[in-house]
Amino acid sequence: MLPQVLDGRTALQAEQALLRVAGVSRAFGGVHALDNVTLEVHEGELLGIIGPNGAGKSTLFKVVSGFLRPDRGQVWFAGRPVAHLPAYRRATTGIAFCFQDVRLFPTMTALENVMVGCHPRTQHGFVDAVLRLPRHHREERWTRERAQRLLTRVGLATHAQRPAGFLPFGVQRTLAIARALATGPRLLLLDEPAAGLTAAERARLADLLADIRRDGVTVVLIEHDVALVMVLADRVAVLENGRLIAVGPPEQVQADPRVIAAYLGDESLAEA
Repeated sequence: MLPQVLDGRTALQAEQALLRVAGVSRAFGGVHALDNVTLEVHEGELLGIIGPNGAGKSTLFKVVSGFLRPDRGQVWFAGRPVAHLPAYRRATTGIAFCFQDVRLFPTMTALENVMVGCHPRTQHGFVDAVLRLPRHHREERWTRERAQRLLTRVGLATHAQRPAGFLPFGVQRTLAIARALATGPRLLLLDEPAAGLTAAERARLADLLADIRRDGVTVVLIEHDVALVMVLADRVAVLENGRLIAVGPPEQVQADPRVIAAYLGDESLAEA
């Protein structure tokens, strides 16, 4: 078990993983949403996180992304502690995230939504924009071109000028991923990206996530679709009642008796 205060040895171990969650606990009143969770994510891998409803998956996601602070423990990213950083600061370090509820700007076009995601990578300030200085023009052109390339990359080029609020739900989910990619992340956190999608849309999502991983982006996927996770993930972590009960290759995890028991003995897990 890791100590609550990380010593030098633990810090060195943290530097060996792109992301390390070390002894993290988080409670809401008397409910322990996370209980001493320690987990590593290695550069270039796709880690799937599964578990029954109420297992603590989304709480873990919010702690890593900066929308919640842990009561105890530490979060390390690229060898640096980040638990004290708010979400917007973590985005500038290379962490991008997509929530289960799609949070787009509905009256802005798809292109404009992705351009917003490019903002952390720009340098011009208020004065540059107001005075329309050359650097502002250069970065505005770069942002628009980058956003258009990303829309093409995810298969949404034909929707570039459509208001995001009028796009089909599955397209909105893909657009949210494109906006997250616009930040240039090293780590992409996805919370239930397949929720509400049709079978065809899930297949396209699987192809997109495989492509993103091949591009070198590390992905953490929180998902209820166990079959999708087992196909895509290099490793799978399982939470139950806020505790990490299993982590390892998909075939190992889906055969773990503790995992099967956590899913109320659902034999479909072992067959996924």
